Amino acid sequence: MPEKILLVEDEQTLVKMYEEIFRRYTDFNLFKAYTKEEGLQLATLHIPSIILLDLIIPEKTGEMVAYDRRVGFDLLKELRAHPETRDISVLVFSNMDTHEDRATSEELGVAEYLLKADYTPQRLIEKIKKHLNN
Repeated sequence: MPEKILLVEDEQTLVKMYEEIFRRYTDFNLFKAYTKEEGLQLATLHIPSIILLDLIIPEKTGEMVAYDRRVGFDLLKELRAHPETRDISVLVFSNMDTHEDRATSEELGVAEYLLKADYTPQRLIEKIKKHLNN
């Protein structure tokens, strides 16, 4: 049975690119969420093996992204508060790289903090597979 991966990312171009790459090169079952609200719904419904989580996402569909807020952390806190989603492995996948963001990620039990600029699609797939095998 294919592993379930949830990508929480508001940039539609990136979502389409990763969807195509994952379809071609993996047997992952990829679920896509563009907002915190969608991410929570899909995580609860599908209980993925891994969540790739961008930090800068809108709360709900139709809302503007607040670049000074890390809504991804709000989603992660909600996931950690529910027994059925608390243990899902989360990889932060963001362009943001601050000491504070990394510290918050660690406090919330993020499996790994990945900078988008450092990861080609193939390298990201390898990283996901590594986490799935641990």
